[in-house]
Amino acid sequence: MPDQLTPEGYAQAGGERCPACLGKDLVRRHYDQSGPGRVTRTWRCSKCAATWTAVYELTGYEGLTTPGDTLAQLLEQD
Repeated sequence: MPDQLTPEGYAQAGGERCPACLGKDLVRRHYDQSGPGRVTRTWRCSKCAATWTAVYELTGYEGLTTPGDTLAQLLEQD
């Protein structure tokens, strides 16, 4: 059996490879919210038929705008 990815290695690879066979032909299954700020997704590898659950955790947000920001930007353009 080829080397398997550890959970840390899987995350470092961006979740783009099967942790069992390192294949790239992955099938997304379903999402489950497993708690505040945490979502899991089940995956299946088409190459070796392995299944696993990937864990996604909220780390913050980007690109926040508010209606007041939009108005201020419009006024600055004039």
